[in-house]
Amino acid sequence: MNATKELRGYLVVLPYSENRLLTADGLTWDVDTYQGAGRVPAYHVESQGSPYPEEREAIDAYVFGDFKDYETNLIPTYEKAVELLQMFSRSPRRYEIIFCCSDETDAKNVSLPGAQLERLGYDVACLDGYWSIVLDMPYSDWALPFRKLLNSNGLFDRKEDALEYRRQYIERREHDWEFGFDIIFVARVVQDLAGCCP
Repeated sequence: MNATKELRGYLVVLPYSENRLLTADGLTWDVDTYQGAGRVPAYHVESQGSPYPEEREAIDAYVFGDFKDYETNLIPTYEKAVELLQMFSRSPRRYEIIFCCSDETDAKNVSLPGAQLERLGYDVACLDGYWSIVLDMPYSDWALPFRKLLNSNGLFDRKEDALEYRRQYIERREHDWEFGFDIIFVARVVQDLAGCCP
C-alpha cells in the first residue's frame, strides 16, 4: 500500500473467513469471530474449477473489473459496492459490505442512503492480498497478550493496540513481516429494512 494515501472505501466480503488456521499442535483458533478485511472471497483459477460457479462473473469483476481503486484495493464508492454485492446474489453464500478507513473518526462522516455503519474494530492487514495478521496471529508467547485484547469481532477495539501489535510483529520479523500492513478501521454496512440490497 502507498503509505501516504489514506484508506477509505468498501469491500464485499463473506460473513466469515475462508481461512482455517492451524497452530503448531494442529488446533485451530476461533476464526469464526474474525470480522476484518481478510474475508474477501478467494479467486479460483478457472482451470481448477470453483466450488461456487455461480460466483464466477462476480469474482472476475471484483478481481479484474473496474470496481476497485488500484492504489488502495478498496471499492471507492458505496454505489459500486452495492452493484458488486448484487452480482453475488446468485451465489448460495451470503455476502455483506464493510467500510474500511484509516481511523474511526473518518467513519463518523459517512452518510449512506438506506444504511448505517456498525463498528467492528481495528484490523492489521495488507490489502494487496487481503491478508490479515490479526486473523493469522502467531502463537508465539509475545502475541498471547494481543490475542486477549481482541473483541467479540476478532479485532482490536483500540487503534493504539493495533499499532503496537504491528510494531512488534515487524520488530520480531514474523512471517512476511516486510509487507506493508495497514491499520484499518472496519465497520459493517447494515441495511435498513427498506434498504436497497439483498
